[in-house]
Amino acid sequence: MKNFKLMALICLLALGFVSCKEQKIEWRNFSGYTSQDIMGSYSASDISEAFEGLTEGQYCRICRDAQVAITNSGSKLRIEVKSISGGLNWSSVGNPCQNNGDFIMQLGAAPELDFLATVYTNDNKEVRLHGYVRKNHVTYYFDVIKN
Repeated sequence: MKNFKLMALICLLALGFVSCKEQKIEWRNFSGYTSQDIMGSYSASDISEAFEGLTEGQYCRICRDAQVAITNSGSKLRIEVKSISGGLNWSSVGNPCQNNGDFIMQLGAAPELDFLATVYTNDNKEVRLHGYVRKNHVTYYFDVIKN
């Protein structure tokens, strides 16, 4: 009987540890997003691996504190990106180029796009933008989640 009680206690403790373990959020491409899906305000994501492989330098800035606002401006969208640490204050009005079923947002003409972001979503219906703004030959990278 002692062994049974000990085994039950161990199982309960193990279950407690497993249920308290933080669940990792799985982000996937948000294909076919609409303007309504992406409009709103965004704050820095604080996702640790968001800027893996990037090295800051003269032409590359990582904006860990980025704030993005996407609002309606007539028949177009206004996109504003700000970062105090990156020294960025950028805005533009346009229709983010989107192919049917695409998960990429872009403003500007190739090859020098002013704004490019991958749109992600998760099981909680959150929206995340991961991308960059180019201004004066400097690329400012951001990773934000819709508030």
